[in-house]
Amino acid sequence: MTKEYKYDFINNHIIADIDGSSLLIDTGSPSSFAESHQIVMDGNRFAVSEKMLNVSAEFLTANIGAPINGLVGIDILNQFDILIDPTNQRLLISKEEIPLKGQILELGNIMGIPLIEGVIDGCTARLIFDTGAKLSYLNPKWTSDLPIIGTEDDFYPAYGSYTSNIYEIPIMLGNERIMPKVGNLPALLQMTLGIMDMDGILGVALLLTHKIAYAPRRKKMALERVND
Repeated sequence: MTKEYKYDFINNHIIADIDGSSLLIDTGSPSSFAESHQIVMDGNRFAVSEKMLNVSAEFLTANIGAPINGLVGIDILNQFDILIDPTNQRLLISKEEIPLKGQILELGNIMGIPLIEGVIDGCTARLIFDTGAKLSYLNPKWTSDLPIIGTEDDFYPAYGSYTSNIYEIPIMLGNERIMPKVGNLPALLQMTLGIMDMDGILGVALLLTHKIAYAPRRKKMALERVND
């Protein structure tokens, strides 16, 4: 069975209407939570906590700027195939396999959180695929010689709010070339990425140009370009 949900793209976050709740879809979060203590997806009911550490629905509402009832992390998402379709802002969730179209990438993971490999300036970059990240981020070694095109405010639950300089840089994902706006994380967060041997975080930039078929059980992800 495949279930379709609508989502809104609010402040660069995917907020899906699921069983009457507004939920953030976040492949970068290890855990899910909801005010109602449960999340129902594709007929499956999951008991969840009211918050994750210091992160609650109230915290998300305040930082995203829209009413949020909870978050769906990879503890739930990785049990399904998922299609995120920006052409009509729909989210397909299925226990069955969703067809993979376009550029197919191999998925790695760290504690279940998805990893993909990109190529930047001829070098391989290990990137966390994080649909909960409004911005993409790279190690400063990739951006130090690039012109600053602006600044953006962002937040990280365990860190708080911060402002990052913004750059544009081409990244190859297989044969797909994307040109995301990227920032640099605060030093403490960047150190954490370094400890994990990660070069950066690829946020929702892909959702501006591609349908994303996320198939964690098959360790694959597919990008289908929809907008040039």
